[in-house]
Amino acid sequence: MSVGKKISPKFWNKTKCRARETKSFPQHPEFNSRLNDLENVVRSVFRRLVNDNGIPTPSKLKKEIINDLEQSKMKLNGSADNISFFGFIRLIIEESRNGTRLTPKGKHFSNYTVKGYITTRNHLEEFQKFKRNRIDFGSIDMDFYNELVNWFYAQGKAKNTLGKHIKNLKVFMAEAFDRGRSNIWQYNMSI
Repeated sequence: MSVGKKISPKFWNKTKCRARETKSFPQHPEFNSRLNDLENVVRSVFRRLVNDNGIPTPSKLKKEIINDLEQSKMKLNGSADNISFFGFIRLIIEESRNGTRLTPKGKHFSNYTVKGYITTRNHLEEFQKFKRNRIDFGSIDMDFYNELVNWFYAQGKAKNTLGKHIKNLKVFMAEAFDRGRSNIWQYNMSI
């Protein structure tokens, strides 16, 4: 099955089956995240089919993968109420990248800003793995903030780096709030 993405061979890491992390290919975090998302869907569908019916046929597996991907796409294109925290962040990143989301002055977001959003999302995904608890809109509170700050400092991150990621998290949460998720965020989260 095609994943619908193309990459120059010089940016591809054959060993890891992911894009190389290089400044020459600044889209590598988003590209690899998309591949990780697809891999997770495939693994999840395969496990579900094995648990239900034993080893699935290739055609059955393909059909179920396509079905799951279409459902995920419908969720991403739906309202903010219907998507996960990380799905919403992916939506904000994509809208910022393609120009459907603009700055308050009506300008396109810079590649630097989009790259910062992607980096913040990646750190939040790492933090989720560390916590071993799913991060969702309802889990963002002052306790979450304090745990995140402590985790960043334990990773050796500087205060300015932490500040950038907290700023981006606030952007995501404010955008979700503006799109009707009014019960998800207290505006008093600050460093």
